[in-house]
Amino acid sequence: MGAGYYRPVVQWSKGEYNYANNLQDDVATIAGSKFGIGYRGDDYSNGTSGAASLNYNANGTISQKNGIISSEADYDFFTFTTGGGNVVINANTVSRDGNLHLLIRLFNASGTQIGTYWNSDPFALNATMNVNLAAGKYFIGVDGNGAGDPGYGGYSAYGSIGSYSITGTIPPDNGVATVYKDCNYGGYAVNLAVGNYTLSQLQAKGVVNDDISSLKVNSGYEIVLYNNDNFSGSSIVVGGNDTCLVDNSFNDITSSLRVRATSNSVSIFIQAEDYSAMSGIQTESTTDSGGGLNVGYADTGDWMAYNSITFPTTGSYLIEYRVASAVSGAVISSDLNGGSIILGNVNIPNTGGWQNWQTVSQTVNVNAGTYNFGIYIQNTGLNLNWIRITKVNNALAKEVSSEPKEQFVVYPNPVENTLFFSTSVENTKITIVDSQTGIFINVPKSDGKSVDVSSLKPGVYSILMNKEGQMEQRRFIKK
Repeated sequence: MGAGYYRPVVQWSKGEYNYANNLQDDVATIAGSKFGIGYRGDDYSNGTSGAASLNYNANGTISQKNGIISSEADYDFFTFTTGGGNVVINANTVSRDGNLHLLIRLFNASGTQIGTYWNSDPFALNATMNVNLAAGKYFIGVDGNGAGDPGYGGYSAYGSIGSYSITGTIPPDNGVATVYKDCNYGGYAVNLAVGNYTLSQLQAKGVVNDDISSLKVNSGYEIVLYNNDNFSGSSIVVGGNDTCLVDNSFNDITSSLRVRATSNSVSIFIQAEDYSAMSGIQTESTTDSGGGLNVGYADTGDWMAYNSITFPTTGSYLIEYRVASAVSGAVISSDLNGGSIILGNVNIPNTGGWQNWQTVSQTVNVNAGTYNFGIYIQNTGLNLNWIRITKVNNALAKEVSSEPKEQFVVYPNPVENTLFFSTSVENTKITIVDSQTGIFINVPKSDGKSVDVSSLKPGVYSILMNKEGQMEQRRFIKK
């Protein structure tokens, strides 16, 4: 046993070659009770779950990993993330006359094998993987292998055991943020560059749906996490390291996200209680991060207005609302200039309590200018802590579906005598509601193009138009 003859390998045997007259299983004998040596401990996971990370420096040089294939059944798994390009991984055994003949298998982020690599010389013991890969997460499996015909001049994987090392280069993943499976930066880690990541794109990089529990963000950048795929559902913005998303009520619920720079972003932050005018609401102390007050006791028809909000450039804006609710079915809408520009409705989730806070959002297009920004309670049942308005880039603008709805406008606003409609409201039931008192006011018969409001007292009103069950609501100010 142990003679390699014309091969660079010296292995134990169990008589697999032709005409063998000694079929003793040498490895089992040495490891067995007679000698009591046993097998060496398994140092790495035998599957993608629990795979060890291949770390590399800023130039992409892998920090050497040393391992042991302890038995024919042993299989060591490693994982790495690349920014895309030519990946070179070397698995090397001892310099001469070793026992271990190495093989490298490559797997994608889903764990599907996509390649097998060894030395160009079928009897050389070392293995090299040199392959161009797209950016993302991958796994490799290192295994002991055989070569040639075990019956005549070759050998099986039976005695292919021993120590090895891994070296090579991986094109760096120049991410500005890292997401982690577990709190306190545990579990798998995936680096992300600036960009937008749907669920399928996250999965391609190795991030499992509803699996992010902590994250790190470089200075000058932030992550927007979304509950649903395609940047929908409730969301939060994280502008730094977060050891555990449990405190944000966002642990294990992320299905899509955006990574973006903050240094060039236009961001407007509005405390909900800093309104210029309001109707029907109250304020109370909040337990949300940062403390202070939140707006509460908001009923259907209540509203808040925030004067002189400037949108510096024309384009797409992300509007985020920090909300809490103990009921289902709450809805708010936002608008500009007393309802002359409608930005659309936002459904408010039941967050499980009046001080259990989440962030919901909508994306809208707004022309550059300074406006009075308004929030109207379409359906009751929410608290509001703050609003954040952030300019997003042109790539995001192509994705938006919640564009301002300017197809129906009431004007002039403010109005003194006659309120006109941008489209005909003939055969429509019209109702005016005093926003201060909630009192419904009878409306004289309309000609379908306008309505006389000269008899109204100065103040803020809502006009409701119901045509065959389709409701439109706009606000206006009576001088």
